Amino acid sequence: EGQFSGLGTNTLDISPNRPRGHMGEDLGRVSLTWDDGQAILRAVSGVTEVVPIVASGAIVHHAEESSDAFIIGTTAPFQDVRGFYVERGRFISPLDDRTRARVCAVGQKIVENLKLVGDPLGQSISVLGQDFRIVGVMETRG
Repeated sequence: EGQFSGLGTNTLDISPNRPRGHMGEDLGRVSLTWDDGQAILRAVSGVTEVVPIVASGAIVHHAEESSDAFIIGTTAPFQDVRGFYVERGRFISPLDDRTRARVCAVGQKIVENLKLVGDPLGQSISVLGQDFRIVGVMETRG
């Protein structure tokens, strides 16, 4: 805890990584699972929350408009752990997590780029061919 507090943060990002093998050697894919996160939560004192993040670039659509976007798949505690909150509406909730609801919070740039007319809350966008209902608009960041 002392070493981490010296970094000026109370969060730690853990990403799967496999060292390179010998030339031509297929080492397979490394991934972290939900159970891995829960094991860290149980076994490491001082860890109070584990928030999974899956991130990727994608093209999002609404009506005839489309936009490049950085997509983050996560769970409800994300905004508190990352200190990044919604400005309007709400963030995904624990109930959304449990029911796997197709809801999202979007950034202001997505609202602008997709030309969402009126209140974006309740409108739908398509991400990788799946529709998601907008429940929140994130605060603007630099």
